[in-house]
Amino acid sequence: MFKIYFDGAITKNPGGFASAGALITENGRIVKEVSEGIGYGENMTCNVAEWSALLKALTFMKSNNLQDEIIECYGDSQLVIRQCQGKYKISKDSLYSLVANECSKLLKQFRYISFHWIPREMNLEADKLSRVAA
Repeated sequence: MFKIYFDGAITKNPGGFASAGALITENGRIVKEVSEGIGYGENMTCNVAEWSALLKALTFMKSNNLQDEIIECYGDSQLVIRQCQGKYKISKDSLYSLVANECSKLLKQFRYISFHWIPREMNLEADKLSRVAA
């Protein structure tokens, strides 16, 4: 079983420098760490950073042909988790909606994927990775 822990960071919301972090494990063993800058400017928000972190993790999973594996995704953004679960709509016309919709399309290619909200204290590794790129 794979677990994805993801988080986004931004220096100023909105409009700062956004970055993404993700930790991917398989049965407790680290498979991949993601720590990347996303961009800077008025279109950057914490939600863009969060969705970008998930998108980068899912892109790695797909590029390694892992769409049929059992995948559990963990994040500390209730909004993003509930949007992934289909409980909340993605309604903004912005970079946020573009990234979220790109991610949503990618999600449809995974067979066994679930989303779980966790408190920030349980997402420290992904948080650390998101801040390394900032």
